[in-house]
Amino acid sequence: DAERLVPSYVTQFRERRDAILPALRAQAYTPATPRATMYVWVPLPEGVASLDFQRRALEGAGVVTLPSRAFGEQDDYFRIALTTSVPRLLEATERLGRVLAAV
Repeated sequence: DAERLVPSYVTQFRERRDAILPALRAQAYTPATPRATMYVWVPLPEGVASLDFQRRALEGAGVVTLPSRAFGEQDDYFRIALTTSVPRLLEATERLGRVLAAV
């Protein structure tokens, strides 16, 4: 029954969010703190297109992100899903830091 499951999912996503945000900020990203979601939207530096960044993240660092361009006209964010473990998210964040440094 969904009413029993939802609180545990909320807790998991909050823990993952709270782990990844400081790690992203340590890599020079500037994400806002989402209130209730299973995603974190991360702004890209000016002039960096989300599709290009997504390709670099995948090919250069082995990290899957979704470009904001896939959701409409906005092209300056990428999305990270909080659907995996904290250690994997932190590893991905470290790799994304290298991608950002190479941009």
